[in-house]
Amino acid sequence: MPSKDKSLTASRFWQAMIPRLANPKGLAVDRWLMRWFNVSFMGRMFTRAGGYADRPHLILKTIHWKTGQIKSVVLPYVKDGNRYLVVGSHGGRAKDAVWCLNIRAHACSWICVNRQWSFAKATVLSGESRKEGFALVNADGGYSHYTKMTEGIRQLPVVAIQPNFKRSRPQEDTV
Repeated sequence: MPSKDKSLTASRFWQAMIPRLANPKGLAVDRWLMRWFNVSFMGRMFTRAGGYADRPHLILKTIHWKTGQIKSVVLPYVKDGNRYLVVGSHGGRAKDAVWCLNIRAHACSWICVNRQWSFAKATVLSGESRKEGFALVNADGGYSHYTKMTEGIRQLPVVAIQPNFKRSRPQEDTV
């Protein structure tokens, strides 16, 4: 549920900007900003459009389920102990995001949090652990709209990313 604080009210300007900037070029710029400045323009745009507080973001690099290529995505996260929780909302679409399919096929991944790379193991939560994880991630109601959009079609996947804290850059490793 959006906050009553005026600084966090939904903005029509940002709602209008989403279709113009949420394209491959805009996402590439967002990855670049995250990599070098630890700022997600797309994340801020979505939170401003929805009237929610900003969240920290990470870069997740996964191995594509079909081609084996390394793919990257910027995602908002909630820290839960020594792991990171992310949601595969895919904007409320009927199908899971490709990065979720990649994790189901290959749990090995890389994450960049605060400009620090590390190996990680990502798993899609199920059952009671999924309910607990979703409650943490959706504490501010940021995913309630997506839950309603996908009701009866699919359950939003909650992914736990467990870093192993060995620093490594994905492009330097062979997969």
